[in-house]
Amino acid sequence: MFFKIINYKFIFFITFFIFFSCLNNQQSVYASEKKDVILVLDTSLSMVGFGGKNILPNVKKSINRYISNLEHGDRVTFITFDEDVKGYPSVLVDDENDKDILKKYISMTEAKGKWTHTLKMIQSIFAKAEELKKDGESRQIVIVIMTDGLDDPPPYGKEQTFKLSEIADKYQGKDWWIYFLSLSDLKKNEKIKKTREKFEKQLIKVTPSVKIIDASKNLQKVISKDLPKDVSRLQKMNESVFFEVSLIVVVVFLALGVVYYFILNRDVYVSGKLEYWNTSLLSPSVEIFDMSKYRQKMIKVGKCVGCHLNLRNIDIKEPFIISAFRNGKEVEIMLNVSEKLSVEFVNKEENMILKDGDIFKIANYSFKVYK
Repeated sequence: MFFKIINYKFIFFITFFIFFSCLNNQQSVYASEKKDVILVLDTSLSMVGFGGKNILPNVKKSINRYISNLEHGDRVTFITFDEDVKGYPSVLVDDENDKDILKKYISMTEAKGKWTHTLKMIQSIFAKAEELKKDGESRQIVIVIMTDGLDDPPPYGKEQTFKLSEIADKYQGKDWWIYFLSLSDLKKNEKIKKTREKFEKQLIKVTPSVKIIDASKNLQKVISKDLPKDVSRLQKMNESVFFEVSLIVVVVFLALGVVYYFILNRDVYVSGKLEYWNTSLLSPSVEIFDMSKYRQKMIKVGKCVGCHLNLRNIDIKEPFIISAFRNGKEVEIMLNVSEKLSVEFVNKEENMILKDGDIFKIANYSFKVYK
């Protein structure tokens, strides 16, 4: 009953949809080797020693080293934030001149902000990531956030409030890679550590590839070595997962193809009746052979042990075959004979496709087909 309600065209469509989805995913994986890197830098006063140590020069130096190691084809968007968020034009890295443009952005950066509006920044960079995804080019989104403080929004402008849980819910299910580089010692500052942990729990809703990293001890190593190494590791994991999924999809595709073939051909068998008589006799008797009862795709006729219709006195050395095939929605039958046999059609010109009422002669026998 199940097979009777299956729509063959639907199965055909689903089969090829899966296959071509696999091919599209393959292109997507290779394209995603190129990255859309969003570099985000805290420019609040604490970065230049207000209430602590001036770490901005070291941060700039580390970012420049990271930029020097960018791969050809990567695109970088530099964003700064304090009480507000400022974005620079995205730069597609084709040569050293493009890297110099990015380094100029970094050199121009000053830390003068009185507040650290982290949630506003997250809302802005997620919106930017979505915008970059819509440009039609498939790239892996890599977000690197560098900050030494807590979410400390300005007391004014309360009408513009942000909740991390709402932001995470809005952008959940992305394939972005997010790195939160803490420029403050997380071990010494328990408040910042707990805040970062809360951030991580919420951001995991957006993507499982979220890391909060203590970069206070060796910022240059984290940015120029550890970060690129981790990005490379994730790329290899993605490729590995893709090939595993591709293998499964191919197997499913082949299985669906086999199922589709058998469903399509399950009702393909020779039907109808075959009248036959020996034309060498003066008064031959007409016999009737029911081909339908065998429910076979091929009916063998001749003088042999394995013939469905065994004619002992037919003057041929090898049998001929009547076979069924699907022609669109219809199942038709046709005559298959070897080159050694001569076939003569009585009611039509030679055409091996047999229709109701067709009469043909082979050797000393005549045959008439009834559908």
